[in-house]
Amino acid sequence: MATAVWLGLLCFLPTHSFAQPCFSPGLNTVAIHGELRQWHRVTLDFHGPYATETCVPNPFFDYRLNVLFTHVSSGRQYLVPGFFAADGQAEETSANSGNVWRCHFSPDATGSWTWVASFRKGPGVAVNSGSLAGQATDFNGITGSFAVAANNKTVPDLRAKGRLEYVGERYLKFAGNGEYFLKAGADSPENFLAYDDFDNTPNAGNRRKSWGPHLQDWQTGDPVWQTTKGKGIIGAINYLASEGMNVFSFLVMNINGDDDNVFPFIVYNDQTSPQDDRMRYDVSKLAQWEIVFSHGESKGMYLHMKLCETENDQLLNGGYLGDERKLFFRELIARFGHHLALNWNMGEENDLWTELNDPNNLVLKSWMEYFHQNDPYNHHVVAHSYPWQHDQMYNPLVGLDSALTGVSLQTGWNQVHAHTRDWVEASEATLIKWVVCNDEQGSAYQGVPLTPGYPGFNPPANAPDFADIRSNTLWGNLMAGGGGVEYYFGYSFPESDLTCQDFRSRDGLWDDARIALDFFHTYLPFWDMIPDDNLVTHGYCLKQAPDLYVWHRGNITQQSSIQLPAGNTYQVYFFNPRTGGSLLSGPTINGGGSSGAPAPPSEVGQDWVILYINNQTAFPLQLLDLQASWVENRDVRLTWTGEQGLEGERMILERKTLNTPFEAIGEITVEADFQEARPFEWMDRGPAGNRFSYRIRAIGLDGEEYSSSQVEISRPDNGWSIFPNPATNQLQVLLPSGLEDVTIEMLDIMGRSVLLESLKGTHSGLHTISLNQLPPGSYLLVAKTSSGVWTERVEVAGN
Repeated sequence: MATAVWLGLLCFLPTHSFAQPCFSPGLNTVAIHGELRQWHRVTLDFHGPYATETCVPNPFFDYRLNVLFTHVSSGRQYLVPGFFAADGQAEETSANSGNVWRCHFSPDATGSWTWVASFRKGPGVAVNSGSLAGQATDFNGITGSFAVAANNKTVPDLRAKGRLEYVGERYLKFAGNGEYFLKAGADSPENFLAYDDFDNTPNAGNRRKSWGPHLQDWQTGDPVWQTTKGKGIIGAINYLASEGMNVFSFLVMNINGDDDNVFPFIVYNDQTSPQDDRMRYDVSKLAQWEIVFSHGESKGMYLHMKLCETENDQLLNGGYLGDERKLFFRELIARFGHHLALNWNMGEENDLWTELNDPNNLVLKSWMEYFHQNDPYNHHVVAHSYPWQHDQMYNPLVGLDSALTGVSLQTGWNQVHAHTRDWVEASEATLIKWVVCNDEQGSAYQGVPLTPGYPGFNPPANAPDFADIRSNTLWGNLMAGGGGVEYYFGYSFPESDLTCQDFRSRDGLWDDARIALDFFHTYLPFWDMIPDDNLVTHGYCLKQAPDLYVWHRGNITQQSSIQLPAGNTYQVYFFNPRTGGSLLSGPTINGGGSSGAPAPPSEVGQDWVILYINNQTAFPLQLLDLQASWVENRDVRLTWTGEQGLEGERMILERKTLNTPFEAIGEITVEADFQEARPFEWMDRGPAGNRFSYRIRAIGLDGEEYSSSQVEISRPDNGWSIFPNPATNQLQVLLPSGLEDVTIEMLDIMGRSVLLESLKGTHSGLHTISLNQLPPGSYLLVAKTSSGVWTERVEVAGN
């Protein structure tokens, strides 16, 4: 349930014209909006000075809102920039004026958070890093607190995984569940945001979009604005998510670029426009963008945010980090930085180093450093370059003196593997390993092909087909240790990089990408594997020596071989990258010398992936498809499949709750070997709590240990329930059976304890809590047991 609580005196504002100067009516109040849960967006709305988008002082440049959030128990702090939000509902009203000043925050921990607002006024104070720049005004210094409950989302919603972070490795990692990230999705159209239903979007070149083909994909309950707007673009995201994709890409400014219809300012402005036009932002349009980005987050989508393109990288301050550019970056961070999975791409085909005669890329480094210093969440920072300028672009950025954490490669479709390897290896030679992705492939005119038979698609003879893109681009990046791909659509075909409105035009590519991601996440500890193509005569190889070797052999027909360590015996499996599905058993072979590629089960000459699993060493692949399910909402059934070679192995089942480490709950010892896949099952009887993670820790006869991947499960209806909600005089709490020593506490919106009850001994069934002493409002119920914590938002209504 969403929360909106105003603190302070409320009164009505007079009506003001668009050109009125800013002034303050002195309404220093704050409202807290949002579902107060871990990883959710929490919004603080301050009543402050009334302003318009065009007034003096400039509400974007001459005011600065920063809010310092502190997690009480850990002391962890985030300094989050805020922004002018007009009337606070501009996405619905298209307002360009109001007295709401807003800050978005995504808390990374449950429990109590405090906050203190800094609100200062003065010429250019928004881009002045001095804490005492300008003068304190209006609600400066106001403080408060709130309590954050446990997250209650499930995959694919990113709030079930937490913030996606750069952790110094080749792959980004979710802070909530520890999962490593591989991406696949759409790099095109670059003008994704050139949309009819966004306010103030022009139609230069007749390229504005309705996203009409995806109206069918909008679902009842999905967001809209202004009653009916947004269905097409929301449907487009739904379609990509339904295909298993997890990223889409977009420019936030293409003035002077290939399209001209996307910009965050109140008017289109090029290099001949008054400078002030680039210092004022379209509040309602950006609020509508936020609806789309938030829906993407709920669908598991990573936001690839491109700041500019090569045609306009000098539009702001001639390319340098001046006031225009600082304000542009600050507005993007303030309005969208709370999203859990995104990167800041410094610009599509960025070539400032040559345009500004800056061979050491010092200007671009200054851009990156601004994000490093001002993004409270330290989101991933990437750069994109022309394919023939990789060395000149990236060599000055490798190492410790750059805030760059990844590469957005543009290259030929059949060069993806080699170029990914180049920059994986170059960055690994330093302390800053890069996440290397391929986000544009093929020529500018062709890109990736459309689905055969799509209307108007007549590919030339030299154009790559789906098999080429699958083997050389998609698997080429992943098998080189890359972070994934986004598909680029080119200019010469229907549904191009500028005209696309129908993602179904590349339906087969999404299928190939989904199959590849499923394979890597299901069968490989890819984060611990390294590429080593020297082991194979053709194709690509990933290894975790001496236990696992993965060979993508491609669609070659000539004889080929792999080098495997002597003294080991390997079980061979096949995986079909065209259809997906389970691993198919092959022969057992001995290591040492060259081993020829075994014949695949079928379709000889098509692309296949071959796995070699060491029979002598325990390996996570021996425990496949760990799954958890509820039995009568009381017990958790764990099921998994064990491959051959487990004789004498101990499998220790482990469980954790949100705030506890893993602990053993059971153990199975394999008494005898077996020659084929065998199912296993374990029942976790009556665990107390509402959300768990499980894994299996296996110990072989040689003492070597490994862990399976984790599986998460949330109890339907949390296992607990409360009613009625909203409540008046009393609240009924249904306790799961078998709980011991339960503590129930109610916290108010400020995080203060207002009610505490301790239930000693074993309890189950209904427990009644009297609410007679609580004033109407929003509260957090926190129930603690020895096995975990359960939280739920409670609304107390007046009698």
